[in-house]
Amino acid sequence: MNRSVAFHFDIDDEVIGIFYLSNLKNVLEAHGCVLRGYDGPSSDLSDYRKRISLRTLYQVFSMSVSDAPAGLGIAYGKQLNLVAADAVGQLIMSCKNLGEALDALRRYHTLIALALKVIPLSDGSVSTIRFQGLYSSAVPLRLKWFVSEALFACLQCQARWLTAQTLEYGNICLPYAQPPHHNEYVKTFNCEICYNSPSHAIYFDANYLQKPLVTANKELRNLKKNQCEKALLRWQSRFSITERVNAILIDTYPNFPTLDQVAEKLHSSRSCLYRKLQINQTSYQSLINEFKREQSIRLLQSTAMPVSEVAERLGFSDASSFRRAFKNWTGVQPSSIRCSSNSKDVATTSRV
Repeated sequence: MNRSVAFHFDIDDEVIGIFYLSNLKNVLEAHGCVLRGYDGPSSDLSDYRKRISLRTLYQVFSMSVSDAPAGLGIAYGKQLNLVAADAVGQLIMSCKNLGEALDALRRYHTLIALALKVIPLSDGSVSTIRFQGLYSSAVPLRLKWFVSEALFACLQCQARWLTAQTLEYGNICLPYAQPPHHNEYVKTFNCEICYNSPSHAIYFDANYLQKPLVTANKELRNLKKNQCEKALLRWQSRFSITERVNAILIDTYPNFPTLDQVAEKLHSSRSCLYRKLQINQTSYQSLINEFKREQSIRLLQSTAMPVSEVAERLGFSDASSFRRAFKNWTGVQPSSIRCSSNSKDVATTSRV
């Protein structure tokens, strides 16, 4: 069975909203191009309840953008909207401020079939959102351009719509070389752009996360959060036990729950959870250590945060304890990871 690891469903499962194709068709036609690779009824494109498979999405996107104008992803991203994102979109729209909306996206993105990991980070006056898993390395370059452009254009437009204020990027980071249409990026995003970065990322003023949403609605927010939480529990039944525990660690970081608390969240007993982790040849402490290892590498590579602060964020009593643990996890000192990083976006946090 062909399964998407990132999504936890089969590549032919119809779980992705057809509005992704509907919007693409509109943008292509506005630029004198046509939608290619879609063999379903044309009437389905106007039915936002209709779902398509990941295979269909990839096929249509790959064929349609292969000879489309460069920079088309920017126009496409500006056409995407939260209204079509069902309960998740309504939850985001009803949040109190942009920071709360971002947290809702981070927690419930799988419900709208987005594979990417959303990793927010605040470092003083600068906020960063890092995106991992947006596409695989095997994706054609033109499709990488398109999807990346769409992501950043969509975020900026939706933030403006939600707050009635412009989200000004300080930097954006892209994991590919500078494209021929680089000037389109400069014109659209009006910020420094770092290419060949380890992942997609945006940097902006941290104060922006406190901007109230013009669509905020407490009653609706509580209702939609409850709906999304129930849907997420159903969705996570597809996950392995280690993936479900990791999801809890991500959600509770930096305050890790006890094994008893994790078992309660999973509607299990401590002993049952312990046995399931043993069967998977791991333990709760091993999962915490692996999570801390990944987070520490991310912080060291993507920020200028002192080692002592990284240690504090990960729950260590002092920098020395963190250095010993890091050496045990990776075989090298934290300074080696920071110095050897080829990331161009580490130093850019000071430029926002």
